[in-house]
Amino acid sequence: MEHMQRIADKLNKLREQDTDFEIFGADSHKYKMNPVLTEAKIKAYEEKNNLTLPEDYRWFLMNIGNGGAGPCYGLYKLSNPKYKEDYPFVNGQMFSIIKNEEGVDYTDLKSEEWGLRQCVVQRKSEQGTIKICTEGCGMEIMLVLKGKEKGAIWFTDFGNESGLFSIDSQTSEDLCSMTFAEWYEMWLDDALDGGGFNVSDYLLFDDGLTQIEVTKEDIEEYLALEEKEKK
Repeated sequence: MEHMQRIADKLNKLREQDTDFEIFGADSHKYKMNPVLTEAKIKAYEEKNNLTLPEDYRWFLMNIGNGGAGPCYGLYKLSNPKYKEDYPFVNGQMFSIIKNEEGVDYTDLKSEEWGLRQCVVQRKSEQGTIKICTEGCGMEIMLVLKGKEKGAIWFTDFGNESGLFSIDSQTSEDLCSMTFAEWYEMWLDDALDGGGFNVSDYLLFDDGLTQIEVTKEDIEEYLALEEKEKK
């Protein structure tokens, strides 16, 4: 994991360089890390959730910290994947919530129908993932733990009704979006250069963004699962 040690060295360099916390979000985490997790705790988490963590993220948790210093307002602690049902991340493609490729504006729907539809789309987009960071204003960064995009970082913006987006990767050929290590090191490099890193600046956009189809059955399933998880 030579590249992960390089990330640890860059974090120490940034900690020494930005003593006034001028980088965006640094005044929130102040470059501090939470205590690392033991191998035993990570194995217990993996067994409980029937998964294995991406190798780079697993190394980070065991050697650098369980949340703390990171892009935007910092990294969250390791959390249980969304949702309780054993669902993998299934999208693997970007989409827009507001308009589909035919230009249909879904905000014209009745408010109750629109609200339910957005909840279904959000659930479909977040299943099999954990949220690891926020850019604020409803913009979240997720790490995929299950499905063909396992190990990839995806960006969601449901607070502003925008959608799901991948982050342009320069190294990964197998994933539609960049890995945790690539994303974290990109923030470090930008911060060491004095930049005001925002994940949204690196998103891939496509004029032909699709709309996730939501059927009556999807809405009924969503409501049933929500009721089940309240118990």
